[in-house]
Amino acid sequence: MGLTAITEKIEIGAPADQAFRFATDTEHIPRILPRALRANVARRSHRHLGPGTTLDLTLHLVGFALRAEVAVAVWEANRHVGYVWRSGPFHPWEHDIWFEPLSTTRCRIIHCLIYRPPWGVLGAALDFLWFRRTTRRALRRLGPSWEAGARKDADHPSSTGITEI
Repeated sequence: MGLTAITEKIEIGAPADQAFRFATDTEHIPRILPRALRANVARRSHRHLGPGTTLDLTLHLVGFALRAEVAVAVWEANRHVGYVWRSGPFHPWEHDIWFEPLSTTRCRIIHCLIYRPPWGVLGAALDFLWFRRTTRRALRRLGPSWEAGARKDADHPSSTGITEI
């Protein structure tokens, strides 16, 4: 079966550097990912994503607990982070996130996902009928939570432990 590619753009009312800091703090992963996945970071090499960081994630999808080993593959501070699943049900899964400043108070976040649906023909059908649409919707819904999270972290920088990247 072939690969699926999804690109979504969202704009938020927070500077790119604040949105980047929020998105790369692993404490926020359960809030960043859709609630329906009940994401949990089982293990991480560092709290903040950076070059070479690895995570073990547990996701819950349609009643099944799925584990994925994730590694940061691309890192450009305040601009771009990309990670790959070294293992997991949608392997290969690549997720790149770009943060483009629009002004001093706004930015555009661009998500690009590339993955192979699991389970052969059945997985391809589920991807086409449900998963792809659900993923796009979930990415669009991230805007308000990323905006609120980035603003909160900017108001309380000690809450993330980051003063400068």
